[in-house]
Amino acid sequence: MRSFQLPVFNQLDLDDLEEYYAGTIELDGRTVDMDLSFDETSIADPTAQIIQKLLEDLPALHQANHQAILTDYENGGSVKKYIDQHLESVEPETLADLLSETDPSLPKEKQLLSLVHLKRVGFFPEDAERFVLFDYTIGKDVTDYLIAFTLDAQGSIVELTMEP
Repeated sequence: MRSFQLPVFNQLDLDDLEEYYAGTIELDGRTVDMDLSFDETSIADPTAQIIQKLLEDLPALHQANHQAILTDYENGGSVKKYIDQHLESVEPETLADLLSETDPSLPKEKQLLSLVHLKRVGFFPEDAERFVLFDYTIGKDVTDYLIAFTLDAQGSIVELTMEP
């Protein structure tokens, strides 16, 4: 038995892995769902060490993603589409309730953008190019659409998309 201690997911037997592990963390004052999925029943020690490093780097990775969200919005990318879609499709009363927590001096687009927050982080360590997924939302009670980041095993952003 090769035992390995991971933040959030606790003790793993690297030679007898479960298919799915789940946990939560607090980040920026919000609860974030965490999951770790395996297709195989074992992984090499270096893979476990990469997971551990990425877990330890979560706050910095989240900050890099947040900056990428702002940049993508300014450049008219997927984030801009996400914000525009929700300004058009969310019921006016629901939108007013959402925006009541934001700075009223900002345009509605920027108010809604300020509500985007991390909802989930999923690890898929058997895919080096899609090692970690970060899902951001304006609110799970408001929409099923997400701003999704794919990061590789080095923690570099591979893709930023809007997903249903």
